[in-house]
Amino acid sequence: MLGQLKTRELFASADTRRSVVELIFKKALDEPEHSKLYARICFGLAMYEVSLNEPGTRPKSELRNAIVYTAQNEFRQFKSDEALAEKSHALTQDEKEYTLSQFMRRKRANIRFIGQLFLNDVLSHSTMLVILNITMKEAVDGGFPASENIELLAELLSTVGERLD
Repeated sequence: MLGQLKTRELFASADTRRSVVELIFKKALDEPEHSKLYARICFGLAMYEVSLNEPGTRPKSELRNAIVYTAQNEFRQFKSDEALAEKSHALTQDEKEYTLSQFMRRKRANIRFIGQLFLNDVLSHSTMLVILNITMKEAVDGGFPASENIELLAELLSTVGERLD
């Protein structure tokens, strides 16, 4: 399957790259059990793009940059989406709970995918440390991180902990 994706057309424009990355992220968040596969696809496509670079030039991957950018945006977006859901007065209590549980499911899927991207060398060690730091800083009233963030940290560390050492 990856061989079929490796075409020059995939990297021809920023819009095409962005669409591919958005599709991969959507699938990875909808199917977290396959996050390892989607991370390997990202790595394979990024390496293919590097192979298209002119000989003698510095290796670069715009696809990898788009993946990092999308991962950062997804990570930040969850905080604002969750705050909106909690403040929505139009929803019943059950609807709010359902919406918040869906946010947590997507957040866990996103953090698992981020971990898999790190394991596949798409995200750097420093990026992972920033994500850990941001998640740890989300403390409630100056105390400990919220239980949701502890859950996300546990998910991330169970995915990348040994390699992060």
